[in-house]
Amino acid sequence: MGHSFKSQGQKQPTAMGSLLQSSAYGSAIPVIYGMTQSPPLAIWAANIRQGGNKGKLKQYKKGITQYVEDIDFLIGHNPVRGINQIMLNGSILPLSPQVQSFSYAGGGSVEVTDPNFYSVIGVTCVQSYSFPINDYGSQGPQTLSGTFEVPLWNVLENGPDPADNSATRNFPFCYNWQPSAYGVSGDGPTVNIEDNGQLSASTIKVYYYAIEPGVLVVSGNTEPPLGYVQCFFENKLGSGNEYSDAGLPAQQIIYEQFAGMASTQINLGTSGALPQILPEVAGKWSVYSTGDCDFVDMIEDIFKSGLAQGALGG
Repeated sequence: MGHSFKSQGQKQPTAMGSLLQSSAYGSAIPVIYGMTQSPPLAIWAANIRQGGNKGKLKQYKKGITQYVEDIDFLIGHNPVRGINQIMLNGSILPLSPQVQSFSYAGGGSVEVTDPNFYSVIGVTCVQSYSFPINDYGSQGPQTLSGTFEVPLWNVLENGPDPADNSATRNFPFCYNWQPSAYGVSGDGPTVNIEDNGQLSASTIKVYYYAIEPGVLVVSGNTEPPLGYVQCFFENKLGSGNEYSDAGLPAQQIIYEQFAGMASTQINLGTSGALPQILPEVAGKWSVYSTGDCDFVDMIEDIFKSGLAQGALGG
């Protein structure tokens, strides 16, 4: 007698009884360059139960049963700085892009004074230029002058050449900024300039995201997008308290090479299905004021990171 099996694509993706929007089974682990949208991959879920966020769900007050659960999502290969804006069920949960300029006189750091500061996007140093040109057909020699912004490299990101860190190659155009994550307080609005005093008397610009007051309100408090969906960032996948909260600490595995996001009470609504969450992820080698990376860094990372060995032989 023959046997009939459903393909993986025909099966309804579920995790501990909750319906997923898509299955993570067999999916490649994302490598995220610059800042871009990347769907989270649910790798673990447990402790589904009745609950809800009183600040967001009108149905909660009407007595309609809502569900929540503990969950862990894979975001991608490290380094990942964090999660910024989020698309939730097709609607954007926004942050406000801002910039502050500082007359840097040395001292090793600058501090953003915006009380709504959320995360650093990029840091630049304003430099001046002046040089003569005498192009063919011109009316004699001319001098071009002005200013341009040099992007600074975050020294906490090792690469893209694992044997020749870009912090060394880009010095003194370097800074140091640690994002917040579960169990990590981070540097907040303080950006440490790793120039050894060589950029003194320069203008430093910090491009950052700010929380928009009164936009994402939960129980009377303004939240960032990640907090609004009741999640938190894990700079090491699995390092949060979702496992202990579910009473299953023995199932916790921490993957330092990957980043994740997790929740102890993600909202499943009345159907028990996970919401469609599409976060804007700040990934590898973000150097420009837009959070983008340089194509040269992407190419170097691809060629120098090596091939993943799948098996012996062959």
